[in-house]
Amino acid sequence: MHPLRRAPAVATALPLVLTLALALVPARTVRAEEAPSRELGRWLATPVVELPALAGDAQADPLGGVSAPIDAAFLPAEGDLWHWPLGEDPLRWEVFEGSELGEAVEGGPVRVRWLALHLDADGYADPELVLRSGQRLALWIDGEAAGTKDGAEAAAAEEDGSLEKKLALTPGRHVLVVRAATVRDSTRAWSFSARLEGESVDRVAAGLDPQHALRLDELLDVPSVRGLDLSPDGTLLAVSVRFPSANSEDGRSWVEFVETRRGRVLRTLEGVGALSGFSWLPASKGHPYSYLTQREGKSTLWRADFDGGRARRVLEDVEHFGGYRWLPDGATLVFSRSEEGAKDPEGFKRYRGLTDRWEGARDRDHLYLASADGLVRRLTAGDPGFALEDVAPDGRRLLVRRELRQDDQWPFSRTRLLELDLATDATRELAEEDWGLSAVYAPDGRQVVVVTHADAFGGVGRAVPDSVQINLYDSQAFLLDPESGRVTPLTRDFDPAIDEVRVSRADGFLYARATVADRRGIYRYDLRGGRWEPVDVPVDVVSRMSSADAARRLAFAGSGINQPMRLGVVETGRRPRVRVFGEVGAERYAHVRFGEVEDYDVALAGGVLDGRVYLPPGFDPAQKWPAIVYYYGGTSPVTRDFGGRYPKELWAAHGYVVYVPQPSGATGYGQEFAARHVNNWGKTVAGEIIAGTEAFLADHPYVDPERVGCIGASYGGFMTMLLTTRTDLFAAAVAHAGISAIGSYWGEGNWGFAYSAAATAKSYPWNRPDLYVDQSPLFRADRIHTPLLLLHGGADDNVPPGESEQLYTALRVLGREVEFVRIAGEKHWILSYDKRVRWAQSILAWFDRWLKGEPQWWEAMWPEKPVDED
Repeated sequence: MHPLRRAPAVATALPLVLTLALALVPARTVRAEEAPSRELGRWLATPVVELPALAGDAQADPLGGVSAPIDAAFLPAEGDLWHWPLGEDPLRWEVFEGSELGEAVEGGPVRVRWLALHLDADGYADPELVLRSGQRLALWIDGEAAGTKDGAEAAAAEEDGSLEKKLALTPGRHVLVVRAATVRDSTRAWSFSARLEGESVDRVAAGLDPQHALRLDELLDVPSVRGLDLSPDGTLLAVSVRFPSANSEDGRSWVEFVETRRGRVLRTLEGVGALSGFSWLPASKGHPYSYLTQREGKSTLWRADFDGGRARRVLEDVEHFGGYRWLPDGATLVFSRSEEGAKDPEGFKRYRGLTDRWEGARDRDHLYLASADGLVRRLTAGDPGFALEDVAPDGRRLLVRRELRQDDQWPFSRTRLLELDLATDATRELAEEDWGLSAVYAPDGRQVVVVTHADAFGGVGRAVPDSVQINLYDSQAFLLDPESGRVTPLTRDFDPAIDEVRVSRADGFLYARATVADRRGIYRYDLRGGRWEPVDVPVDVVSRMSSADAARRLAFAGSGINQPMRLGVVETGRRPRVRVFGEVGAERYAHVRFGEVEDYDVALAGGVLDGRVYLPPGFDPAQKWPAIVYYYGGTSPVTRDFGGRYPKELWAAHGYVVYVPQPSGATGYGQEFAARHVNNWGKTVAGEIIAGTEAFLADHPYVDPERVGCIGASYGGFMTMLLTTRTDLFAAAVAHAGISAIGSYWGEGNWGFAYSAAATAKSYPWNRPDLYVDQSPLFRADRIHTPLLLLHGGADDNVPPGESEQLYTALRVLGREVEFVRIAGEKHWILSYDKRVRWAQSILAWFDRWLKGEPQWWEAMWPEKPVDED
């Protein structure tokens, strides 16, 4: 029997004499030990504030007629100031010890004082908080109102009244705030005391220092950068921001205008509803810009000048509006609009090919030309639709793309690149390739830069032998001359995978955002010299970049390990110079204490396994620590960006050492390394993760080898499932949206056949059972003995939830330790704010249960209920 399982009740017969003896013992002599208790006698507190008579006389208001900025981000520190409305002196938070808050004088003014205390729980704790006072109290816990004590006790009362609250403290930092107020005409002493009671008191430490380990809300309740747009002259940067970063019904978005010379925010654009699609117009006079607002599913395009003037509508209430681009004249724009496809009789759907399962697959995007006065002319029609890629510098030509499906020919899709002449409406085909591509005009406006896979254009970009099946996700760049048909590979001997290309017409360079190993940086290509060179920016992972059309300036946004999002500008001269403006939401991290992170590489037979190790804050190598191993194992590396859906910094903050290996098959390490992903499905990767973990444990004696867990999502969820069939190395495992049967995922997942076009190129269930059956965890479920948590979005159409359900079924039949949590309404990623919080906490609670021997958090979140109970 597992030590954490509750033993079944067993009936035992007591001797009759003993039974009678017990019955005769007086009840008062059978005494239970008193629950542990701890006094909370040291707080931060503001000075006493006297309220005017009219405000203080509102007895119906138990909060004293005043409010304060108390929310989840409130972390007071000694010396912090609150500026009292119209007060001469600010309120300074100072250390308070004792029980007397001040005088409560009969007939005198109402007095108010705030107190605050930091609590750190080193495990899930549920103590009782007892606050006592003869006057009024109000309580907040982590910014949420948690109760009040409305009145004062009579002067003759023997003791003060109390406000009692059962706490449910998740591991980590919590903040208590108390507002104490006197009652007018009460002569009761204005005293205050506090204590914690209960068995879990020893898990809670109280203090006044705001320094703390990272909290989940400091990843979700922060602003995020959703877009960058540098003005044509490079003097202004428009930063599109959303708060909170996680999807929330009450989230809001706005644009901040940043002056690029000094990094100052000059003004914001907000208060106009759901704002998106910001774009500078090509003209520099007045700094004109445009943006979209949405209402009832319709979009309105606005135009305004930064230097002054009112916004005016260009297009109003356009249904199914897509993206848009201004032509160089600044008086004309191209926009896309989606048209709904054919519908079947209600309640029926006749599939019209493999992609017909996709949401909106029958809809067609088409292009329109519009003037700044709102006159519109249609440019394209037909099936399939068209997507805009770029506008030529002369404004007379467009690069457009059409996606073609071919269900009976690998890799099941083709992309056609066309050039549309706006003056004549004539088109010419520039390229047609398998899979997908993107394109922009080169600085001369004549040649075209195309980003696609290495086998395009007859394989001129291949850096591996023809016998090697390339990884279609390993994006390469090419230079196409439409007049001569000549194609020049730009990245054949360049290991980073190209994520995005921008063109600077001011300096003639190509700028690429590219993945190299576990970083994503900026590189530029000199078309005259024919070489790539890095542009050094002080972030590990560049997530956004924007170039100025008429200035040698490039803006970027990015993050890194223990480094939240930063903004900056690069002066792109011969020797690029970088200016960093600062961190987005830096105030939320002023008191956050991070642990160290170190690179850790392992030499394996197939080469070096890159990796890194996150250490907890306050790490002591003399202790034995539990560890979490996180991986993806699919076609991209686990990059070094901050936070994310699988936040290594947060897991480290909860007392785990986190090891991140980068196994074979990822892009950013060159074509040969990426090609190892193809037709493998974990054959190589599982062994690499196991060998890497074993080496990690041997080289890091401070990690307890009996308390190591593993976690992955999507392809990484498949890797978790597969690993548990191959090893008992892990004491607990988590698989989010994992694939348990490769064949069912291939046939049922919306993207199953499409992803498999790369992952199992030209391999199918009927010709490669060694992949589709032998590599499927479901068919090896009897080998799984590791406690496994399965998580899945109930509406996931990428990896259907049946992939978790069938493995859950198998493990329940086998009597293994397994839990399955299905999140209703969520797709492949858990995005809704409240659900994302519970999902993230469930992962930590599962690891606490099995790696720390602390099941309390998991049991509080997911309490057991016997099946025979109502």
